Amino acid sequence: MSLLKLKDYLKNKRVASLFDLTTKFNLDPDIIRQMLKLLMNKGNLLEQKKTFKCGSQCAKCHPHQTELYIWVDI
Repeated sequence: MSLLKLKDYLKNKRVASLFDLTTKFNLDPDIIRQMLKLLMNKGNLLEQKKTFKCGSQCAKCHPHQTELYIWVDI
């Protein structure tokens, strides 16, 4: 998978969780995170984690589902 494919996917979807990305591209979360950092360094992507309370009471969400990435047009 290329960085360009990841970039295009995020541009079209606008918001994606780490879980979505690992499922879509069938890659290890750490590999996806490294690619995402490149896009964040360019200013195209923001990382947003849900509040610290999310998942603390029901614990039904996988941590990768609460790690969100938001595409921003610069």
